[in-house]
Amino acid sequence: ANASNTSNASNASNASNAKVLDVTESMGDVSTRLIKAVRAPLTRAAPTWKSMGVMKFTCPSGAREAQGRMRKNAREFGYNYLVVALALCAWSALSHAFTVVLALGIFVGHHYVVRVRNAPIDVGGKVFSAKT
Repeated sequence: ANASNTSNASNASNASNAKVLDVTESMGDVSTRLIKAVRAPLTRAAPTWKSMGVMKFTCPSGAREAQGRMRKNAREFGYNYLVVALALCAWSALSHAFTVVLALGIFVGHHYVVRVRNAPIDVGGKVFSAKT
């Protein structure tokens, strides 16, 4: 009976320990290894970020300097702003299909009134003409 108790105890301890590459590892070791694996790239990257030149941001001294900064920013990063704006428009169009259909309907209606329809429009007794 005593031998079966020791084998049950060893089975219970083996349940909390796992064999990884023929090395017994407890659950506490797994969490420690996981934390080290996540922190390692960050600790290696820290000196790189510290060694980079720190750019100081200051308020422009006047309207002329602010305008110069905006022009320089638009000149150097204009294409980035354009790509971000187009991506946001595409995302908005895909996520709000009803708005796109509504805008398309307004465009088609306006095109019909201005370009196709020759007769004036009568609304409540008032006559509207797109040609005038």
